[in-house]
Amino acid sequence: MIYLLLAIAASTSIIVLFKIFSRLKINTFSAIMVNYVVAASFGFLSEPGAFLVSDIPSKPWFWLSIATGLMYIVGFNLFALSAHHAGVALTGMASRMSLIVAVLAGVLVFGDQPGMLRVSGIILGIIAFYLTFHRNRLADVDRKLLLLPLALLIVHGFSDLLMKIGQHYYIDGDFTLFLATVFTAALVFGFVFIFLGYRKKVRFTYKEVLGGIIIGLANWYSGYFLLLGLNIFDVSFVIPMINISIVTAASLVGYMVFKEKLKLLNWVGLALALVAILLMMQ
Repeated sequence: MIYLLLAIAASTSIIVLFKIFSRLKINTFSAIMVNYVVAASFGFLSEPGAFLVSDIPSKPWFWLSIATGLMYIVGFNLFALSAHHAGVALTGMASRMSLIVAVLAGVLVFGDQPGMLRVSGIILGIIAFYLTFHRNRLADVDRKLLLLPLALLIVHGFSDLLMKIGQHYYIDGDFTLFLATVFTAALVFGFVFIFLGYRKKVRFTYKEVLGGIIIGLANWYSGYFLLLGLNIFDVSFVIPMINISIVTAASLVGYMVFKEKLKLLNWVGLALALVAILLMMQ
């Protein structure tokens, strides 16, 4: 369980860092690019065993790591687009409801058998997401733009699913190398997006570099402890538990540290999230 707690702490810190970035006017995409450099470098340097970079393409998980890296950078860009056009609340809800993909895959592909308490916790968690992110502005959103958060839900869900597939079938202990290759792939695809012109406003000042270093370490540990958690628990438990806990922790940090206002419905959502966590732990 300690791995899940550490993954939750690392993931929550990433959300908090993004809040700080917006206040300090840090170019998020630039910081993300630095983050991938740091995460990949830290991963390769942390590998306890001897390895040759030239041997990595022959690993059974290599192409899976490339696909996962692509999902990472596409997911980030979708998050930015969705937050801009469909709103932050709806985007945040969609990114966390990606747990639906993990739960379905866990049952249909990996043979997970969640009991009634876990299923009840997952359902409560989904309701909690809606209430926690509720902002009364969904009616103002163009229905066509709702495709953005829907696409984000699918991409985030498949990112988690690819991590589970790698852990279950291919990695065989190569957690560090696999994850470092994922971040390297995300970095390469990020440069491709810049080259193709999808990201024109990119700058690298000391703020972007420092922010990228900090978030890179948090991102590394978030992914690493997620893999370790998936190696022990069912995916239909790990992903919902992490997502529900992140929403709860990030909302409370936002309220206490950043003085973000929460309505009654938001508080009800947080209460339901806590109940959902307790049910899933039984």
